[in-house]
Amino acid sequence: MCFSDFLESTGLSAKTKYDYKGQYKQIIKILKTDDLEQLIETNLPLVLMALKSNYNDPKIKMGIASYKKKLEVIKWINRFLVKQLNLEAYNYINHLKIEHTTDFNDYVSSLKKQCRNATKLQKNFQIIDNDIDFAWNVVNSITSNPQPTPEQQQKQFHDLDELKQKWLIQFNKICDEIEEIQQSQEEMGDTTALKLLMKKYVVNGEDKYKRKTQLIEWEACCCYGLYLHAPPRRCKDYQNMRVALHKDFTNEEDNWYVATPNDTSRIIIQSYKTDKVYGRYKIKQDSVVEDFHNELFWTCLKTLNDIRVLINYPNPTKKLFIETNLGNRLKTWSKKYLFNNDKTKATNINDLRHIFVNNFYKIQRSTEERENLAKHMAHSVKTQAYYKKDNVN
Repeated sequence: MCFSDFLESTGLSAKTKYDYKGQYKQIIKILKTDDLEQLIETNLPLVLMALKSNYNDPKIKMGIASYKKKLEVIKWINRFLVKQLNLEAYNYINHLKIEHTTDFNDYVSSLKKQCRNATKLQKNFQIIDNDIDFAWNVVNSITSNPQPTPEQQQKQFHDLDELKQKWLIQFNKICDEIEEIQQSQEEMGDTTALKLLMKKYVVNGEDKYKRKTQLIEWEACCCYGLYLHAPPRRCKDYQNMRVALHKDFTNEEDNWYVATPNDTSRIIIQSYKTDKVYGRYKIKQDSVVEDFHNELFWTCLKTLNDIRVLINYPNPTKKLFIETNLGNRLKTWSKKYLFNNDKTKATNINDLRHIFVNNFYKIQRSTEERENLAKHMAHSVKTQAYYKKDNVN
């Protein structure tokens, strides 16, 4: 069993497994080793020193989040080594025939060796945890005492109501576009116009989804509305959100937008970073956003006659979506449509989460209100406190 196979056997989310495999490759590249597991087992301090040296090197520009993730990967490699140790000892002892004194001596020797190795791995956990604690302290220090760049500061002080008004202008334009397409379809007696927007095609023998710029802009506007008119959740929660015409068409695993015609629509979030803590969650939408989403999703679903991922069409050649696809799309969309291509003001998902929290704390909030918002945003009250500016109580 290799480390990659070990990760697949864990209860980690698909996104985390993907991230860890990527970090694993980066660590190998940094250390220039062909056997990372062996190096960690025999000389962990050297591995940690090399990573910290890279983190401290201004030329390399390894962020604290990337450094912390690499430490977490090393901790998982240590877990993998523990499992390997157990398997090796079990296989040896299981096949050992104890018939003579020498055989028993081999058995005792094997147990002592296993004990020594286990003790070493136990110490390794403590060494790794010390570095992870250091990284956490840096993260918390940066988050609770932010020193934003001028670019970050501009975005941090965006007003939520102002963003809503800017978004509403684009929202109305898209509503007009949808209405024109619907009228065109009624006149033509078919759904050609919308099918062209969502047409699937084949290139070089590989299935890919060709999506017109117009549809991508619609989807970005959809998502941006979700982040402005409801407590903004993490990228993953909407990234692969599927759309259904009725709740009976959903399952208990994916995230869903139930676009029920002539009824209240709902968003059901079941798969997300802290789902084991907060469980299944339903999002109540603002009426304006709900009307828009129902119009877009219901029209698209009638055309396609099946259930699709509308927020992020999958490329079947890839097994997993990258969260930053949606984040980058929203940032690009906001730069183009809300800020006249001024990239210093463009907002990503993390910016929107900070803006929403800061707007929430403009007035004094009770403990219950703070806890409710934290639940809606799927993070802790402590994390939420880091989001708000120091001048807000």
